Amino acid sequence: SSPGGSRAVPRPDRNAARAALDPPPPRLPDGRARLVTAAFGAATVLLAAASIRWATPVSVIGLAFCGMAHVVLELRYVVGRFAPINRPTLGWAIVAILSFAALSRILGVMLPGVGSAAEIGIAYALLALMAVLVLRRRTALIVIAVAVPLAVACMIREDWYLCALTHAHNAVPLIFLWDWSRRISSTARRRAFMAVQCLWALVVPLVFISGALDAWISTEPGIVSTWSSLADLLTSSATPPGSAAGLEARYLACFAFTHSMHYVVWVAFLPWAAPEINTSFDRAIPRLRRWRVPVLALVTGAILLVLFVMDSRQGNQLYSTLAAYHVYVEIPAAMLLICGPASAFTGEPAPPRVGTR
Repeated sequence: SSPGGSRAVPRPDRNAARAALDPPPPRLPDGRARLVTAAFGAATVLLAAASIRWATPVSVIGLAFCGMAHVVLELRYVVGRFAPINRPTLGWAIVAILSFAALSRILGVMLPGVGSAAEIGIAYALLALMAVLVLRRRTALIVIAVAVPLAVACMIREDWYLCALTHAHNAVPLIFLWDWSRRISSTARRRAFMAVQCLWALVVPLVFISGALDAWISTEPGIVSTWSSLADLLTSSATPPGSAAGLEARYLACFAFTHSMHYVVWVAFLPWAAPEINTSFDRAIPRLRRWRVPVLALVTGAILLVLFVMDSRQGNQLYSTLAAYHVYVEIPAAMLLICGPASAFTGEPAPPRVGTR
């Protein structure tokens, strides 16, 4: 006790506070860590080669067959990963905000300038909302101070924003894989795993964009020649505004590679490699537990594939609208993984605010 007779206030347990909001994941055996790293390395080589040789078919077929499946499975992962700091009120508010973003994409078809500006504004508003509700006040202010001028710049150059979003979205799994890699106990093996992730998400795209592979890139439609309108849309969205004629091939090949690796992460790897996240999702949304989400992914994917076959432009419009949910939920999710919840910085329990426990 203190000299005055009062009890001393115990110092908050920083690790206990962090564990309450962000429990440590199960450890991964060393042998499996080596296998996973090798598998990602092999996927990087194979998909880079395929994207160089068949840039257009890889882009189109990947979107048609894996597009909706990866949207559904990514949403399950994000919800399960952040279930410990979510509450129903906040969850429904996020769904409502994301729905407005999806509707903005429909509005963008009729009023391109208005729809794009609304989409950008909603995206940054959600980012600011999550920063205010979950992060420390100082960290939240820094996020908002960066987000406001970025939002203004994006609204001024919407064409650049959409192109940057196309490529950046495919690299976002890097942050989730960094978070997942905490379960690799060996520092050396964790670094090897992350080196391979940085290779496919950062280094290989830069090699594509540099033009070093231009002589070998082919954009012949091949078996997807009947989907030429979809291929044109993908090429247009992946190519920066004002690019010199003839550079479209390198950007399409870059997109083909990164979005294929994007699908590898969300459709094949994380559903298998993070079962505790699936269990967390099942507890959060029991009506979609266990086999129901994979079935939903298959059914929605099959419906989208039929629409692509019937009318590739309409199919792409529907996909783009529904994809807004996962595109704009992963941005604040990635921010939270980087910045962490309030207690992770202060070592104190998070304050009783909406969306935290």
